[in-house]
Amino acid sequence: MPRKSAAQGAREALYRDLVLDAAEASFAEKGIDATKMEEIAEAAGLSLGTVYAVFRGKPAIVDGLHERRLRDLLQRSTASAQEVEGPLERLIAGVRAYVEYFLAHPDYLRIHLSEGTSWGLPILGRSPRAAAWEEGHAMQERLFRRGIEDGIFYPDEPGRMANTLAAMQQVRLAEWLAGGMKEEPEQIVSDMELQLRRAFCVRPEDRGDRPTRTAKRPASRRS
Repeated sequence: MPRKSAAQGAREALYRDLVLDAAEASFAEKGIDATKMEEIAEAAGLSLGTVYAVFRGKPAIVDGLHERRLRDLLQRSTASAQEVEGPLERLIAGVRAYVEYFLAHPDYLRIHLSEGTSWGLPILGRSPRAAAWEEGHAMQERLFRRGIEDGIFYPDEPGRMANTLAAMQQVRLAEWLAGGMKEEPEQIVSDMELQLRRAFCVRPEDRGDRPTRTAKRPASRRS
């Protein structure tokens, strides 16, 4: 199979971005199911044939959109967390980057919420969303485990703690969207940090009174 020239690769990348930008706006406004491929092509300023040459169909566009946004989101969250030391500081920095990203991309937030899945539970199957969930969850789980060992967080199962944090973010961002996006982004970020501290951090009066071991996941029952 002949190799693509640099010009062909650049043209396809441009078409891909145009399609994803148009699809994101259309999906946010009308919903994924109600959006037609013809509408995406028209909004992108491309022929329908060109759109199908870049993406095989609407499911591929949905996957492409999630892959683009979630890859960028994870990179920003990871980079922010690595700029500070300590499990609590890294968790807060990652959450701040995560929340700020969705606040800056409300169309994608609307799409993400409209799919009806809980952010606190694993996504079944193999997809960009499932891969991103697993990567982000693993990072937060490691930070919670280290924080428990350091006596910063109350002992619990780290994976469950990461699930809870994700659900908290989903609820707070959904409230912001439902309220017409009137709250200032910094207020949302500050609220999330306060909720994180209240939910997981050991209170000063409790320090030294609780074990710092990591709670184990309950063993599954055999029938």
